[in-house]
Amino acid sequence: NEEENRRLKGLGVRSIDETFLMNLKQGKVLFRAHGEPPKSYRTACRNNSTVVDATCPVVKKLQASVLKSYNDLRKRCGAVLIFGRQGHPEVIGLNGQINDEAIVVSTIEEIKTLDLPAAVSMFAQTTMGTEDYRNAQVVVRQRLTELHGEQNFELKVANSICGQVSGR
Repeated sequence: NEEENRRLKGLGVRSIDETFLMNLKQGKVLFRAHGEPPKSYRTACRNNSTVVDATCPVVKKLQASVLKSYNDLRKRCGAVLIFGRQGHPEVIGLNGQINDEAIVVSTIEEIKTLDLPAAVSMFAQTTMGTEDYRNAQVVVRQRLTELHGEQNFELKVANSICGQVSGR
């Protein structure tokens, strides 16, 4: 949000990257609504920096769901699939919850080429389009059927699109 970024910049807030955070000692950092991976919190703590956590409650809940699914699926050699934009801060934060081990896709074409295990939990970046996510779910089911047969896979789909965002 460019307008909010300008407002915050006027208040002396500036955007930093991971390298800057690693070198910031006893500073004060604001984690934006998109959330951060756990390593960002650990880095700030290790450097005695104060964290102001502005992570959206919907994103926090999604992060917890991704981690829970990952822990459940690990026992069965399953995978977490995130439908979102590569490099988007929210996707980085979600994938960071699970040691960057999610399969991240942004297009239907990418899904068609995946070598998916028989157990998959699917999530979407909260700001993805509802219709795009529905289409992605259909293609994931088709791909799992191609790879494992009609009844030989498990797909759990989370309704992770933000209602407020999709209503705009």
